[in-house]
Amino acid sequence: MLAFYIILALIIFLVVVAYVLNAIYLPRKRIEKTQHQIHLLLDQEESNFSLETLNSKFADLKLTINDKDYFIKVIKVSERKSIVITNKTTWIETERTGSLTIKNRITSIVPLLQNKIDFDSITQFNKIAIIYPDANKILKYINENEMVFVTEKTDVYGVRIVRFNKLDQILNCL
Repeated sequence: MLAFYIILALIIFLVVVAYVLNAIYLPRKRIEKTQHQIHLLLDQEESNFSLETLNSKFADLKLTINDKDYFIKVIKVSERKSIVITNKTTWIETERTGSLTIKNRITSIVPLLQNKIDFDSITQFNKIAIIYPDANKILKYINENEMVFVTEKTDVYGVRIVRFNKLDQILNCL
């Protein structure tokens, strides 16, 4: 009977450790890696920039270049999955575009899209979503029947979407 309780305690401990890793440690690592990559790219190009970590649901990072603020949200998406944007606040991570279910909704982007923070300097392209590490495809519904591929130049409800491996292309344009 004692062995049963020891095994049960060990299983509960492993579940708690897995939760902490997935919910706390890994998102911080993604943000740190993104921050490091931005520093590497901008140190070569731009000398007048600052990058700070934000502790808010609205954005993960705030990048300031030449007195212009960019609020950055890092979104984790598996490389084999696609992102389908159906409307401003419904972004869905899916393996097949035909199987859109609300349970696969990317909810971390909603505060950025709804401007859930009061900053006077936010304009159309001052918000950036970085897809980490990458996504198979990024698609946006235009209407009920048509979809378009989203690129770094596409305005998606006031947010510029950038793949992590193409971060240098967007930073050169800022």
